[in-house]
Amino acid sequence: MTCAGLRLILLLAAVPAPAVALSSDIPAVELSPGRSTYPVTKAQVLLDPDGTFSIEDIRALESGGAALWAATDRFNFGYSKARHWLKVPVSNRGANEDNWLLELGYPMIQVVEFHQYAGARKLASYKTGRLLPFSSRPIRHHTFLFGFSVPKGASTDLYLMVQSNGTIFAPLSISTKDAFLAQSVGKTMAIGIYVGIILAMVLYNFFLLLAFRDRNYLFYIVYAATFCLLLSSLNGMTYQYLWPDWPDWNKVSVPVLVGISYLFLALFTKSFLETRRLVPRLDMGLNAMIAGALFLMVGGAFSYGLFVNRFTSLFISVVPLVVIPISARCM
Repeated sequence: MTCAGLRLILLLAAVPAPAVALSSDIPAVELSPGRSTYPVTKAQVLLDPDGTFSIEDIRALESGGAALWAATDRFNFGYSKARHWLKVPVSNRGANEDNWLLELGYPMIQVVEFHQYAGARKLASYKTGRLLPFSSRPIRHHTFLFGFSVPKGASTDLYLMVQSNGTIFAPLSISTKDAFLAQSVGKTMAIGIYVGIILAMVLYNFFLLLAFRDRNYLFYIVYAATFCLLLSSLNGMTYQYLWPDWPDWNKVSVPVLVGISYLFLALFTKSFLETRRLVPRLDMGLNAMIAGALFLMVGGAFSYGLFVNRFTSLFISVVPLVVIPISARCM
C-alpha cells in the first residue's frame, strides 16, 4: 500500500460520521443577473475534532470519495474546541460581475482559513483571525472578507475553516464589492453615532468630576468608557482602528473589558445608591459581582480559554438580574 493510500485510510478513520443529510442535497449559490447580495443559508460542514486536517487533507478525502460532508442550515455551532470546515459551492449563471466578496460576519472567530478551488486548481488561500495581526486579513475590515472571482458560466468551491475558544458562529453572505460597500457604510455610521454618544457622556461626566470631585462620576466614567470599548471589540472595530498590531491583547480584550466595565458598574451602584446602608442583604449580590469581575480580569489576562469565555457569557447575562432589582428596591 502506498503512503498516500495509508494516509487516506487514516484520515477516513478520523472523520466523524455525519448527523444530517449528505452534501448532495446542497445546491450551489447561483449568481444571477440583477442581484448583488446572497445570504448563504445552506452549506456543507465537516467536523475536525482534533484540529489536524489541512485543506489538502480535505481535498484528498474528497478525491477519494471519503469526505463525509454533512448539510447544514445552522451556522451557530456553540462552544467547541474542534475545527469546523465549511464548503460553499458557487456558480455564475449569467451575472455580469465576476469579482465577489464572501463575508464571515462574526469578528470574534480566533482562526479563519479561506481557500478557493476551481476543479483541482487552487485559486486563493488565506489564514487570518483574531489571533493574527490585523494585517493578515486580505481586506482590511472589522469582519472577515475574502475576495473571489467566478467568470460567467463557471463554478467554484469556497472552503472556510473556523476555530475558536469562544462561540463558533459563522454567518456567511456573498455580495458584489459595490453592494457590500453601500451596506457597510450605513452600519459603520450607525456604530459611529452610538460610540459618539457614549463618548460625549464620558466627556460631560469628566467635567462634572473636575467640578464636584465626586467619586461617583469617576466610577461612571470608567464604566461607560470601558463598556464602549467592549461593544466596539465585539464588533471588531477596536482591532481595526485601535490595536491592529496587538493580537495578544486582542485575544483577551473581551473578558478583561467585561471585568473592568462591570467592576466599576458595581462600584458605581454601591456608591451612588448607598446599597450597604439601604439594602445590606442585596448588597452582597454586588459584592459577588465584584468578585466575578475580578476573576474575569485576572483569568482573562493570564488563563484565557474556553472556561473563561463561557463564564464571560454567563456573567454578562446574570449582571442585569443583580443590578436592576437592587436599583428598583433602592428607588
